[in-house]
Amino acid sequence: MAACLATGAGYPAVERGVAIALIAIAGLLAAEQILNALLDVYRPRGRDAGPASPYESRIARRLCDPSSWVHGAAESLDYQFGFKVSQTWLAGFLGRTLAPLFLFQIAVLYALTSIAILGPEEEGILERFGKPRAAAAGGWHLTPGFHWKLPWPFETVRRIPARRMLETHAGYEGGVTDASEVLWTRPHFEREEPFLTPARDGATSAAPSAGEAAVPVNLVSVNLPVEYRVTNLLQYAYGHRDPAAALRAAAMRAVTRETAGRDLFDILGPGQAEFARAVGARIRAEAGAMGLGIEVTFVGVQGVHPPVPIADAFESVVGALEEKESAVLAGRAHAARVLPAADAAVQKVRYAAQSQRTAQELGSRAEAAQFLVRKAAHDRSPLVYRGRAHLQAVQDALVKPRLFVVAAPRDMEVLQLNLEEKIPSSLFDLGPPSGTPADGAGAAGTEKRK
Repeated sequence: MAACLATGAGYPAVERGVAIALIAIAGLLAAEQILNALLDVYRPRGRDAGPASPYESRIARRLCDPSSWVHGAAESLDYQFGFKVSQTWLAGFLGRTLAPLFLFQIAVLYALTSIAILGPEEEGILERFGKPRAAAAGGWHLTPGFHWKLPWPFETVRRIPARRMLETHAGYEGGVTDASEVLWTRPHFEREEPFLTPARDGATSAAPSAGEAAVPVNLVSVNLPVEYRVTNLLQYAYGHRDPAAALRAAAMRAVTRETAGRDLFDILGPGQAEFARAVGARIRAEAGAMGLGIEVTFVGVQGVHPPVPIADAFESVVGALEEKESAVLAGRAHAARVLPAADAAVQKVRYAAQSQRTAQELGSRAEAAQFLVRKAAHDRSPLVYRGRAHLQAVQDALVKPRLFVVAAPRDMEVLQLNLEEKIPSSLFDLGPPSGTPADGAGAAGTEKRK
């Protein structure tokens, strides 16, 4: 009955301990009976010996008669010291006062149940006969410190860590396996839960069987720590049997719903912060609707990665995508190098053609203008023009020509000579100055001088 009362007061370990003790005693008594039966087979019997009793246990006799322990202990002391210790005044005094002293200790221990001491991070609910104490009797709320109450089982205190940040998690169970290795191919915790995410391109790695449609989904593991604090003691204590388990279940539902509506690469990449905010909003809304009496202060994404069994395959796909991106970037780099060079070559040819065209046009115009100037000079004075031209030809012929000495054999040398005729310039190439009368007026003046 005491074990049942302790369980009702919130100490289930007492009932488990009593049950284990009773099982041990029953096993010990059974072993004693088996041993007595075996010894009774080989025990010599006299003619006048009566039949053995069906059940006789020395252990049970000791347990049922605790005073026999005292007599046995007294006999052991007498034998050890060699005189009757049990008959001295000290033994008599202890025999008279031992039971009252034991009862006094029990009374003191029971009186200590009237004292409740709450730590700095705790708040308490004072329960009278299993219910929060009414306000008329002093209220139920207890703050950190020293408090008096009625002894157990009339009043009990339910301790709640209301002034401490509590933590739960979703997506994994157990502790960290190896904090030194944080890789996709290594398990982070003892057990991780996979979540489903829709595939962006609609592809699936599993081949569907006949008559079945392939479901384009991916798998992802999410490690989500959740920090919270207690804000309503009554809701936290009486609303749910295990508020932490209820919050953990709400977090699992929130993660499942969010991953079902997001792409895998969005969760792994730039959308991870938004994913954590959305999951936190879902958890807060569901915790408020469930009446857990808590406030969720932080929801973080500790780790997002493919499940460990498929991490190698995922890394191979990611490697192929990286190789593809590398090839695309290499092609763009090649185009960035080749296209400007090709454009420069085209511009070079175009500008060379334009310059050649301009040179030919200007050369032709210069030759035409030179011819017109010489013709005008010839028309003004033919004799002077022909004499000047003859003297210029003689001068050009008498100029010492340039001599080139080439040491290489003739068959090994390639000579490139520019044989283009340069436009000669002479006195006759000059045009008439501005303001000079026209050809007709000049001819008329010549005729007059003649």
